[in-house]
Amino acid sequence: MALAVGYLLYRRSRSKASDSLDLPPPNIGDLVDYTSGEPIEPTSLADRFKALSLPGRILVGVLPLLLLGLGALLVFNVFLRTPPPPPAPPPILTLTKADLVNPTTISVAAQTENIPDGTELGLELLANDQPVEWFDDTTITGQVISSTLDMRVSRSDDAPPVDCSQSFDIRLSGSVNGVPVTAVREFFVPPLFRDEFCAPAVAEVPTRTPRPTAIPITPTATPATDPEPDIPVLVPADPEPGVSVAVGNGGNVRATPSGEGELVTQIALGDPVEVLGRLADSSWFRIRTADGSEGWTFSAALNPPADVIEQVPVLDASGVAQAPPAAPADPTATATPEAAAPDNNSSDPATTPTEAPNDDGIVQVQVGNGGNVRSAPSGTGELLTQIVLGQTVEVLGRLADNSWFRIRTPDGTEGWTSNGALNPPADVLERIPILTATGEQESPPVAAAPEPTATPAITAADLPDAAERTVVVFNSGQLHQEPSFDAPPAGDDLTTGETVELLAKTGDEEWFKVRTTRSEVGWAHNTVITVPPELALLMPIENPL
Repeated sequence: MALAVGYLLYRRSRSKASDSLDLPPPNIGDLVDYTSGEPIEPTSLADRFKALSLPGRILVGVLPLLLLGLGALLVFNVFLRTPPPPPAPPPILTLTKADLVNPTTISVAAQTENIPDGTELGLELLANDQPVEWFDDTTITGQVISSTLDMRVSRSDDAPPVDCSQSFDIRLSGSVNGVPVTAVREFFVPPLFRDEFCAPAVAEVPTRTPRPTAIPITPTATPATDPEPDIPVLVPADPEPGVSVAVGNGGNVRATPSGEGELVTQIALGDPVEVLGRLADSSWFRIRTADGSEGWTFSAALNPPADVIEQVPVLDASGVAQAPPAAPADPTATATPEAAAPDNNSSDPATTPTEAPNDDGIVQVQVGNGGNVRSAPSGTGELLTQIVLGQTVEVLGRLADNSWFRIRTPDGTEGWTSNGALNPPADVLERIPILTATGEQESPPVAAAPEPTATPAITAADLPDAAERTVVVFNSGQLHQEPSFDAPPAGDDLTTGETVELLAKTGDEEWFKVRTTRSEVGWAHNTVITVPPELALLMPIENPL
């Protein structure tokens, strides 16, 4: 700007000078020779400034002002101006899991970044990229907690049928500070659940007998402090109410007390049920679930307390009450006073419920775990029967290495069971004779017959239907590539409530080979899944180690 102003003034002065050329020349008189003397030069800044042309004077005056303005602007930007805040990082949502744990429940997990805790996210089921009305409205919204989200969503009771020929996806979406966030993951329906998943939920209702809501009863049915007979009282379908217990393990509920009975429903660890009765040997219990379904479940699945067994009536297989047995079910109670324990246990003033000798000197032991009874001390021996937790059996002998025991069950069946199934006390072993694999007693202990380490390969013909060999995971745990805790993982961890398909087992039934809904195949320990004994005996044995 200073240069422009100076240039304009310079042009103006030149213009005036050119105008003066039209005037007659002045009378300048005699000429003076200025070159003859010393040149006169300005010696001070003031003289130098006066000697400058007009544009130079303007530039010298404006330049300090420009420098001062530039310095002030630099100081403001460096020291006084507040820098703008950096842009907020974008929210990130990642779906890590979307699995069908049973035909009516989907488990969803997600990880988040830059999404505040408490942010609500909604869930949708997509079929060919279009939303499907399948979820219960009360379960489709979840909140972010510690940068994670875990949801269990259920099918709505009035959900319409779903066409399973379509491709499915799970979509999780929400908004963070006005910025939409979305994550999509492919959703796979396992063939095991395909029929029930695609059918409408209301189709299951007619298969179960509805439970009456109110039945008038008289005071003679159940003693009560208020004997007014005119007031209807809520009672179960059976005249006699059941004993309320919590499920100890979990498993299938069937229409008859048999592993071949029609599957009615399933019970899970901790579910409240009413125990209506039991078979005489307490191997099966008739129960009523919270939704009113009634059926039979195996004792290992229910695992009722001992006092419950004494309270419930004895029923036959059709559910009709039977007369109570004349003698206690536990043979220990019938042991005669003359049947004394060996000297090394003489300090015990009374026979413990774990073991007691009978009249013939045979030791009676309560089963510690439960399992198969076979014709030979081997996992490939013919299956004769099963023993269950708490049942009392007679121990006739053992192999020298205590790996197998020959027993007699209360119904008179004799056979061999593994140490892990019987789990006898250590002090009992000394009183049990050593037998050979053929059941003959030997005097000095000899090496026990080796247990086979391999069995025939598993074939599809050996297995029941997939729906019949499906169990629920009751304790979260690791899935291993081999039946060992030291084996590497075979996939994601198993989560409580997830369902798996049984494929095989080890000879001691401590490990089970399973297939998850994610098609991962591996070995799960029996502390992670609970397999009813009637289902375990149908599984082929596979010992890869």
